[in-house]
Amino acid sequence: MIKLQISDREQLKTDYLLAIKPQVLEDLKQLKTTISHLQNASMININEHSRRIAANALVIKETFDIKGLGEKPFIKKNYIASALMIENAPNKDAIANLSNVSNILDHLLTDKNALDELLGGEADQLLGINTSLLQKFSIKLDGELKILRLGFRYWDDNAAGKPIKTFFKDKELTQFCPYCNNEPAMYLENSVNKQHVYRFDLDHFYDKARHPMLATSIFNLVPSGQNCNQVNKGTTEFTDQYHMNPYLDGFRRDLVFVPIMDPLNIEVKEIKLEIKTGVHISREEKIMGTGPDNVERLGNANAFQLKSKYNLPEVRRVAGLLLENIRSTINHLKSLEGLLGSADHINHHNNIKLWFERVSYTHFYQKDFGNSAKSKLNRDLLDHYCSSLNLSENLYARVSEILEESYLDNFGGE
Repeated sequence: MIKLQISDREQLKTDYLLAIKPQVLEDLKQLKTTISHLQNASMININEHSRRIAANALVIKETFDIKGLGEKPFIKKNYIASALMIENAPNKDAIANLSNVSNILDHLLTDKNALDELLGGEADQLLGINTSLLQKFSIKLDGELKILRLGFRYWDDNAAGKPIKTFFKDKELTQFCPYCNNEPAMYLENSVNKQHVYRFDLDHFYDKARHPMLATSIFNLVPSGQNCNQVNKGTTEFTDQYHMNPYLDGFRRDLVFVPIMDPLNIEVKEIKLEIKTGVHISREEKIMGTGPDNVERLGNANAFQLKSKYNLPEVRRVAGLLLENIRSTINHLKSLEGLLGSADHINHHNNIKLWFERVSYTHFYQKDFGNSAKSKLNRDLLDHYCSSLNLSENLYARVSEILEESYLDNFGGE
C-alpha cells in the first residue's frame, strides 16, 4: 500500500469545502425540514413540499416500520395526512429519537466550524470528531444513524454525489490504487464516444453505513480500484487498529516484496511479503493483521489479497525480466561506473533514477509510486538485488548510499 501524495493539504481542503459544502448544507436543510414536518404536522407549510422531502419522509416511515399509509403516501395531496400519522405513531423513540436528530442537524447548520470539521477533518481525527458529535447529541440508535444518512447523500448524483465525484476526478490524487498499487484508479474517457475506459471507486475507509456523517468527508474517501473496494474490502469494517488509511501512511519499507528464485537463479518462483525486523507490533497489525480467523482484523496486505495479486504468473514473469535487466547493468562494472561517473552527487541520483525508470517502466521515488502500477514491487526488487551485491567496497557504498537517500523526504520519500 502506498501513501496518497498531497502537495498542499490545506488548499485541497479549502477547494473541497468550496465544491461540496453548499450541497451538503442543502441536503441537511431538506432533512431538517422533513423532520420538523413529521414532528408537528399541523404546522406544515405545504409549499415546502418537494421530491427530496417526500423521499426523506418515505425512508423515515420505513425506519419506523409504519403501516397503513397506502400507496404514494408522501405525494403532495397525501403529505400532511401521512405526516400526521407518523407524528402520532406509538413507540417511535425506541427506534429513533427525531428530536436528537433534529438537534444535531441544527448544530451542523448553524455552527460553521462543526460542518467544516466533519467535511475536512484530518484522517486521524475523523473518528473522534464523529464520535464526539454523536455523544453530544445522544445519537445511539441504528434508526437515528439511518435517518442521519439522508443528510450526507454521497450515493445521490442529484445531491452531494455528483460534485464529490467531479472533485476527485478533477484533482487526480493518484493514477493507481493506493491499496494495491496495481489496479487503475483514474478516470479516463474514450475521446471519440465519451464512454468510460477507466473509472475509479471512492472507498469509504470508515464504513458509511456505520458512520453516515463521514460519508462526505474528504479524508474518508479513498480513490481506489473497483476490485480492492468492492471485491476485496466489500463490507469489511476498517478500523484504526488493524488498517492503514492511505491519506496517513503507506507500507513504506516496513513491508517489502522479496523474490524467491529457482535453483538456477533465472525465474522468480514466488514473491514473498516480508515484514522488516523491528517493526512495532501495532504497525505490523495494520499491515498484516492478526490472522485469518477474523476478517475485520486482516490488515491491509491480507484484506486486499496482495500475496495472491503479486504471485500471478504474469507478475512473476515480468519481475524476472526486470531482475535480469537490473543484473545485466549492475554486473557490468563499466555500465555501473557510467551511471556514477559524475562527481556531482545529485547527478548520481538522477542517473540511477532515469536508468531504473527506463528499464522498469515504473517510478524510482516513493512519492511517485501512485503514478505507475507495481512501482513499489519493482523498487523493492532493485533494493533487494543491490543488497546482495559483491561489488568493490567503494562502489557498493556509493550505490547503497543513493538507494538509501532516495527514501528521504528531500529526495523522494513519502
